[in-house]
Amino acid sequence: MQQPMAWGGEPEIIMLTHVLASPISVYMAEGVGMRSIGVYGEDYADSAQYDDLAVLFHGAGHYEALRVFGRA
Repeated sequence: MQQPMAWGGEPEIIMLTHVLASPISVYMAEGVGMRSIGVYGEDYADSAQYDDLAVLFHGAGHYEALRVFGRA
C-alpha cells in the first residue's frame, strides 16, 4: 500500500497472486504453532514465479508477511 496506515486484505492478496503469478498460503496461529487456513492463487502452483509465499492472518482482516521454515 502506498499510504501510511493503510493495509491490504483478502482482495489485495488475491490480486497479488496475479501480479506475482504465484500462490500465497495463509496461516493462523494455533497453540504454539500454526495451521494452514487456505491458499490463494492455486492456479499458479505449477508455474509459480516465487516459492513459499505466505502470510499470517491475525483476525479482523489483518495479515503479516510470514517466512515458513522446515516445510516438507
